[in-house]
Amino acid sequence: MALVFPNVPGRVALIPPKDVAGFLPVQIRVSPGPWSNGPSPLFMKAIITQFTVQFQGQQQFLHTLRDFIYVYSFGEGIAQASMSGVAFADTCPRGHAMTGAEQLINYYDGFRLSKQGQAMQFAIGGASGRAFHGYLTGMQLVLRAAEQQNLTDFSLNFHVPPHS
Repeated sequence: MALVFPNVPGRVALIPPKDVAGFLPVQIRVSPGPWSNGPSPLFMKAIITQFTVQFQGQQQFLHTLRDFIYVYSFGEGIAQASMSGVAFADTCPRGHAMTGAEQLINYYDGFRLSKQGQAMQFAIGGASGRAFHGYLTGMQLVLRAAEQQNLTDFSLNFHVPPHS
């Protein structure tokens, strides 16, 4: 597992482990947004530390009194996805006055399903990536006040329709 730690205020360094041959970090690209492929007009003081997606088929199993088991399959259901990370409070030298938490709130307000009305695309993997379409349906912010670190944990929640 790679080690991520701050080495200079406003910057983060990634140190790959020496015992892993051919280390290549997994890329996550979200479009539209600050994590999209290539230059983005949006800048965000946040990093993604976790991405989860859970696919689930829609099925029913019926066990009868004569020990017959009937299996009914209704296709693939809608998946749940979550993108989590850490937002920073410090302002960067570029002159952005908002904190990372404020930027995340603005991002959610701008790209949520109830406002955008369309799916976002995110890709997982290398250059080609495996693309999914998902609807941004929720966000959670957790302020770490007790640690005095000026950090905010965040989670963006998506609903991902079945893919073929």
